[in-house]
Amino acid sequence: MGTREHIIEILQKQREARAEELAELLKLAPATVRRHLDILQRDNLVAYEVVHRDTGRPHHSYFLTEASLEMLPRKYHRLSSSLIQELASLGVQELYGKDGLEVLAHLYQRMGQRLAARHGERMLGKDLGERVAEVCRILNEEGFSAECRTEGDHYALVAHNCPYRLVAEAHQSLCAVDQTFIKGLLGVNVMRETSRAGGQECCSYIINKSEGDPKKGSPRIT
Repeated sequence: MGTREHIIEILQKQREARAEELAELLKLAPATVRRHLDILQRDNLVAYEVVHRDTGRPHHSYFLTEASLEMLPRKYHRLSSSLIQELASLGVQELYGKDGLEVLAHLYQRMGQRLAARHGERMLGKDLGERVAEVCRILNEEGFSAECRTEGDHYALVAHNCPYRLVAEAHQSLCAVDQTFIKGLLGVNVMRETSRAGGQECCSYIINKSEGDPKKGSPRIT
């Protein structure tokens, strides 16, 4: 991965950063990072805003443009295909008395359950900590740019990218697909803590260790 790709990856996760912060993370001279930022700006992949502080000089805070965000993994075609598949398979009783939003919520739940069933065999024989790590790998295969870690009495599962970003921002109920999918794979309750569609930095989920099998234990995830 080249320097500019690394810059985009960092800004994807942090949402914004100063050139000096990027230089420290990349272990490069600030002047070198600024040259890469100039090229990214020229290509309309990065933009900046001037941040004024109470003390000291203002600084430039860099962030990804809309064009850059849409270059990240997107799977709109799969979303539309899945929705059509689930809609076509609905029975009369599943539609009776439901309005459009309720039908969508039902479709999202079915989509999440179907995705979980597709990957279910990968959970066999694993304890909770191992399942969380495996779910993280599956999410990365699906384009979510995910990471997982252990934090005290719970696991945190974080997704820095959404393959359905524009749709999810317009219809936040779509996030139910991922939550149902993750819950179905782990076999335990999953709490969504933050959501990119809701304007936060990432989508994050909390899984309490107490949900796991105490006889098998919960290994540390790094």
